[in-house]
Amino acid sequence: MRRHPMSCLIALITLAAGCGIQPTDTITAGDPPVAQASSRTNVVFFVKDDKLVKVTRPGLPNVRDLAMQQLLDGPSTAERESGVTSPIGTDSYVTLEITREGDDMMTLTREQPAKGLALLQLVCTADAIPGIKRVKVTNWAGDKVEFHTCKDLAS
Repeated sequence: MRRHPMSCLIALITLAAGCGIQPTDTITAGDPPVAQASSRTNVVFFVKDDKLVKVTRPGLPNVRDLAMQQLLDGPSTAERESGVTSPIGTDSYVTLEITREGDDMMTLTREQPAKGLALLQLVCTADAIPGIKRVKVTNWAGDKVEFHTCKDLAS
């Protein structure tokens, strides 16, 4: 019977690789890791039967203004099928610039000032973001500036 030099070499290397490794006990390094992130729920306002309705969207940790993007994305398919709409998506000035002035005020700048239910949607959604106490609404030219809260507009 003839031996293959290559198979003998592989067997020798395999045996040599295992030499000198001694088994060890389990080493503990403290408590197991625990996830500490908390999820948030965003409040977004849409319109149904000519009235403002509150819906919730999943939030992300440390993404405070996500609710405004979710508002601009409009109602979900299921919400639209149930009669929920958004006048913001139907006008010609959907572009919205969001800036922060300190931690308690959000500025919403649009080509034209919002009015009616669109204004209510914008202000109430921004006002529902934790920490926001008032919303400044203006147009690109800056010649029309209004300060609102959801409570002021809804009354």
